[in-house]
Amino acid sequence: MKGILMRCALGMIIALLIPAAVPAMAEQAGTTSTGRCVNAARADAIVTLAGRLERKEFPANADLNQSATHAFILHLPRMICFEDGEFADGSERFDRVHVIATTPQIAAQFTRAVGQTITVAGPAMGAHTAHHRAPMVLRVERVTQTEK
Repeated sequence: MKGILMRCALGMIIALLIPAAVPAMAEQAGTTSTGRCVNAARADAIVTLAGRLERKEFPANADLNQSATHAFILHLPRMICFEDGEFADGSERFDRVHVIATTPQIAAQFTRAVGQTITVAGPAMGAHTAHHRAPMVLRVERVTQTEK
């Protein structure tokens, strides 16, 4: 019995230490990292992520009444999981995020930064429509180029 209690206590300590050992992906305005998942369940949560930006083309889909379109996808350096309290429950691990510009200036920054590493910040949600092109959708309010 004592061995079981010691293993449980050790497991709890490790579970508490893991988030501190993994670089935080989201720490602003109430966004926290629960275990290894980014948690953006609060309405004011802001998620900050860094990765390589790609512009991906998507063909028309007559079955879904969609015309050809493109999306900006942020490729993360490692797999993450995400909880938003509505569309994402943290069960899926992924390394790509559909980033959406919230202003024409940010859209122009995206166009110039394709193929480069950038840092983005804004509110996030789990993908829930056919228009969402990655498991997480982030409405970018701030972008910083981290590499040329």
